[in-house]
Amino acid sequence: MRSLGLVFSGGGSCGAYQIGFWKALREAGVEKLVSAVSGSSVGSLNALLFANGKAGLAADIWKGLKQTDLLRLRNFLDGRGIFSQAGYAAFVDRLKERWKDIADGMPVYSCVSVLNRDGGGLGRIDLLHREAGRPEYILLNELSFDAMKNVLLASSAMPYIYPHRRVKGMTCIDGDFSDKTPYRPLAVHGCDAVIILHLNSREEAARRRLESDERYDPESGMKLYHLYPSGSLGNYILVSRRLTQKRIRTGYEEGKHFLDRLLHG
Repeated sequence: MRSLGLVFSGGGSCGAYQIGFWKALREAGVEKLVSAVSGSSVGSLNALLFANGKAGLAADIWKGLKQTDLLRLRNFLDGRGIFSQAGYAAFVDRLKERWKDIADGMPVYSCVSVLNRDGGGLGRIDLLHREAGRPEYILLNELSFDAMKNVLLASSAMPYIYPHRRVKGMTCIDGDFSDKTPYRPLAVHGCDAVIILHLNSREEAARRRLESDERYDPESGMKLYHLYPSGSLGNYILVSRRLTQKRIRTGYEEGKHFLDRLLHG
């Protein structure tokens, strides 16, 4: 591998698993090969944290996550979502002073699901299969901090749970609903291989129609490597310090085995 991309899929509080993999990636000496990152939903936050390069800060943010950060009631009489994203927004704000340096660094993409139809109006949302809209891959480096923050919140805006958001004139919701593994934008940055960090087990992912398991990108020829958790990481909206630490530890241990196989066959 000459140039590596990383894709952080979505999965709510299960995203702590990806922080553990980051530690394994760093220990294996592979982190320096990463030239571009992309994410959907909470994976967008992890992609941004990775681009910041501060693994300790990322771990602190995740270990400080509380249930109320995800499920904080708002005035939902407007019909736009029951819970507030204020807790999530506060995590993003911790990167505000670093934003210029991050923006000048490696490309970071966030996937949002666009509901707007060509003929006007909004497309339907299939909650059963968690499908809606079309994917839009937004390069965060080009945005101001506030605009970037809005995109991250849109990428995690699960319909009816959180309010949808307007991004560049588009009505947007959780990126998971259109592309859970947004590797395609990384092709333009010279990546010859991409590691996709799933948050569903292989069996869970098989039931998802939006989760790629291709071995090559058919358009660019990029090699795609997939890391699936060996089992379920639990409910994606449940949070506790013990559960977060377990998910980080599992990501680290399984990441070490994955990288050993990748690098040494």
